[in-house]
Amino acid sequence: MRKVLQMGLLLLLVAALFGGCSRFAVPRPEPSRAAESFSNRLRWLDFQGAAQYLQPEYRQEFREHFATLEGLHITDVRPASGEEVDPQHLESTLEVDYYLLPSLTVKTRHLHLTWQYVDLGRWQSGYWQIVGPFPDFP
Repeated sequence: MRKVLQMGLLLLLVAALFGGCSRFAVPRPEPSRAAESFSNRLRWLDFQGAAQYLQPEYRQEFREHFATLEGLHITDVRPASGEEVDPQHLESTLEVDYYLLPSLTVKTRHLHLTWQYVDLGRWQSGYWQIVGPFPDFP
């Protein structure tokens, strides 16, 4: 009888542990972290890394465009605005300071970006990506 009681308590404990785990989902990443990482990659001219934040169908075009811009120097990238449209979309504007050799004049360009959250379900962390083609630059 005692053995049956111990086995029943063990099963109850295991069920409680596994049942409790189902309440915990992977937290949703903040859009500001994705935007900051994208900005840093632009600033350091890491266009391969920056392309990963675009929808897959626009990545190759982005890489090819920036590969043709020899003499491009980005001096600063900073957020100018950001507004949540709904829980899945964010509109933002980046200010990019740059110069393109042989000119040494620093210019500022405002890039309007729409971010979309891609949900991978309860057990995987989703991610934020830029919707549509990258704006004309420079």
